[in-house]
Amino acid sequence: MKPRIILSLLVLLLVGFHSAHAQEWGIHINLNELYPLANSQKGYYPALWYSSAEGRGVLLGGFGAGMSWEQPWKRKSHIRGQFLIGRTRYYDMPVVFTDESGALLGGVIGIATHMQASLLGMASYDLFSWMRIGSGVGLQSTLLGWTDYGEVILNGKKVSLHYRERTRRPLTLTLPFELSVSLGRHWQLRERLEWSITPVSRQAGQRKERYLINQVEVSYAFGPAGSR
Repeated sequence: MKPRIILSLLVLLLVGFHSAHAQEWGIHINLNELYPLANSQKGYYPALWYSSAEGRGVLLGGFGAGMSWEQPWKRKSHIRGQFLIGRTRYYDMPVVFTDESGALLGGVIGIATHMQASLLGMASYDLFSWMRIGSGVGLQSTLLGWTDYGEVILNGKKVSLHYRERTRRPLTLTLPFELSVSLGRHWQLRERLEWSITPVSRQAGQRKERYLINQVEVSYAFGPAGSR
């Protein structure tokens, strides 16, 4: 199934929630860190950090935005459907490059970037009037990926080592866990961990690879239930 078809299905599913007498809509922005699991050759890229040595200032890792629908379910319980689109970043496996004659150019650790769309179905419970916990199930689609290994000098010219990354599976099933804190009548601060239940790599030697995404999210709710 092509990524654009998958994205269209995810959007249609989210719009379908509106027919269930929606009580609250929300908009979301987040920063995220992706932690590769069962693959020691990959590492995590910080969501936000400052590079003084390289002179590049503040660098962003993963970030995203989206929208949600939510309504009360039972006493102190709620259900939510949420659509997100954004990017994740991590340090890919090191690669050794050679020139046309086989001369060693050096080993490089690349920065892998993926553009992704996610659909979450969550159930949450009020621990206090200002705090909730929740869990559910998610579906994540990888729309586009690339790995940047920087540049090398080849025959006196700079050559960019920037490649499309095609090893990630197009669809991954995730298990999210979430803690949410209210910051007034409309604002919420959430931290959500999303663990990939299904494998993420299509490479033969990496079939056990999973990931864990830590998302720190700020949400603004509006609608009849948004004024709490």
